[in-house]
Amino acid sequence: MLISSSIIKIGGTIGFDLDLPFRKDNHDHVVTTLLVSPHAGIKAEILLTAKNDLILYGGYRFAGKTSSWEYSHEEKTHSAVWDDGAPEIDISGYFISVGYKIIIF
Repeated sequence: MLISSSIIKIGGTIGFDLDLPFRKDNHDHVVTTLLVSPHAGIKAEILLTAKNDLILYGGYRFAGKTSSWEYSHEEKTHSAVWDDGAPEIDISGYFISVGYKIIIF
């Protein structure tokens, strides 16, 4: 924790996300791929009321390129069909996230 008071907490964070993007291939199959993206950043939690916090998070995503695109048909997995090669998704770079936390209990 870089800064910690009764109203605001600021600290560094690291983690990774798992995303499952989907799209249609050239033969009209709905295909998916797994996207793994590690990230690091700074997170601030600001106390608004006793049960509500505003969360601000900014950082850098280090990687996040697509692997193989696949679809399922009759309980079997098949590779996607592309005429000009499989498209790539690259989500590496800087990001900003804003959130709101409600404590119910």
